[in-house]
Amino acid sequence: TGNKPPFTLSEENGQYRVTVIKKSHAGSTRTETYLVRETDGYLFIETGLAVMLTYDKGKDRIHLSPGGEYKRSNHQLNK
Repeated sequence: TGNKPPFTLSEENGQYRVTVIKKSHAGSTRTETYLVRETDGYLFIETGLAVMLTYDKGKDRIHLSPGGEYKRSNHQLNK
């Protein structure tokens, strides 16, 4: 929640990925996709930094550390 770039969590062939859409101040957009890995029972997004990913099923929220909390969007993706 808040002013954070939207992202999509997807799975393909058993590999999870996070795709982030970043918008510049000039209005252009850039898409970046990162692999999600598990180490010692914790999930991390491979961004070059250690970004830990957790999911609260009761609240249906994803928390990124650092990065904050995200709630599920009701928007459907076009595939």
